[in-house]
Amino acid sequence: MSIYLPSMLDKFKDFVNGIRANWQEYEAHVNATAADNVHGLAGQVITDFGSNENGSWVRWSNGLQICWGLKAFPGEGWSGSGDKWYLTGQSLNFPITFDSAPTFLGAAQEPAIAARSAKLANFIVGTSNVSNIAFSGWGTAPNNFYLHWLAIGWWK
Repeated sequence: MSIYLPSMLDKFKDFVNGIRANWQEYEAHVNATAADNVHGLAGQVITDFGSNENGSWVRWSNGLQICWGLKAFPGEGWSGSGDKWYLTGQSLNFPITFDSAPTFLGAAQEPAIAARSAKLANFIVGTSNVSNIAFSGWGTAPNNFYLHWLAIGWWK
């Protein structure tokens, strides 16, 4: 039984062929278009995006939709006492509707942190809005606070 030991020339040929194959793949990738499906994303393109007074959105052709925004809420109208204060009955509208209720995330930004703490406590998510938003916290301050929000769901 004999053992094949590649010569230096064989190793060099393998090296050159590997570089050639990589170069051809690179050229194909550089000259590719979205229709070539190079990354497996053909057809998954942005079909619509925009913004209005309610926030911003982007829609993909596979039906995924993401909306986001910032909404000011009043610093007045809280009820409670001591370290238990509540602001209830608030709402926000999405900039564009969803086909079904999306997943909703929100985080309160409180500029008067030394005078009040506002935390998102409860909400009901629909296809076009979020209703019955309630905040909890402590203290009172007359200035507005803000809710940064994100909704992810399907538009078709």
